[in-house]
Amino acid sequence: MSEFVDTKAPENLRSVAAFAYRHYGYALADSERFEESIVTLRRVSEYVHVDDSSELRTIAALALKSSGDFFYRSENQADAIRVWDLVTEYVRMEDPVELRYLAVDALAKRLRAMFPAGIVGDTMSDSSEDSVAVGELIAAYVRPDDATELRDLVTGLLSPMGMLLNLFGDFDRAEAICRKATDINPSDAESWRVLAEAILRQGDDARLFEAEEHARRAVGLESETSVASRTLSDVLARLGKWTEALDWLERSLLVSGEELSQSGVPGLTEPLIRAVAAGQGKRVRKMMEEANLTEPMEPLWHAVRAELGEELDPLPAEIMDAVTEIRGRFSRE
Repeated sequence: MSEFVDTKAPENLRSVAAFAYRHYGYALADSERFEESIVTLRRVSEYVHVDDSSELRTIAALALKSSGDFFYRSENQADAIRVWDLVTEYVRMEDPVELRYLAVDALAKRLRAMFPAGIVGDTMSDSSEDSVAVGELIAAYVRPDDATELRDLVTGLLSPMGMLLNLFGDFDRAEAICRKATDINPSDAESWRVLAEAILRQGDDARLFEAEEHARRAVGLESETSVASRTLSDVLARLGKWTEALDWLERSLLVSGEELSQSGVPGLTEPLIRAVAAGQGKRVRKMMEEANLTEPMEPLWHAVRAELGEELDPLPAEIMDAVTEIRGRFSRE
């Protein structure tokens, strides 16, 4: 084909060559000749210019995305990521949804391939920063009026990005990316929840009612998740609405059951201490007993009981030291 069509030929001729190489590459892949298929599919992009029509650029984007898929299937992650990145060279923000979907799909695969390695330690690594940058680029390709399938795909990627940014203390950026997610898909509960958490953790008391509004929206969209209930509880606690805050915390324990009473213990300690300090000791004692938290949170359990005037049986020295420290926090909070 290259003997008959020059890469600088008019678009109509180049489109014939690009189309032929793409189909030949797919035929090779069907025969499991993946290395030859990759080489052939990469030839497609030689015949497509970035200023060509969206129809021709779609052929190049499809071929490159498939090349990345074949690289990844062959466990060549580095080349897969490199080729998936190339897809974006042929896709503009104003292109038809079918072409923008190819860019989103390629970047989503890139993100999933690299994202687990992005969370390392307690600061943003190069990989985690790159993951967030990819997420922000993905968001730019999607519009609120796009098909539900595309919007669901993108918001399913953006809310974890927001969580990652919250984890590393970049709350402003987390808020920005979650606002984009809620604009794209207002029915995505997790995006609203992470947005509420980002605002809450910024520490601006003047915006707590905004965080409350977003947390309530998350709960309204997905009432059966313990995480959304916990976030709303945290916001209400900061607002001093302790009765309702504990209602939602109790609901989160009820929804999650044993899972939260075990794995979620570290995250429960702080809100329960603050609740006791706010005069909610009896309610906290009842919640801990009903949620089977007395053993996994033994020092706090005994501290709450002691704070309520109950007499404690002799305890090991290390447990008693922890009880004393927690009771000190009751008075300091």
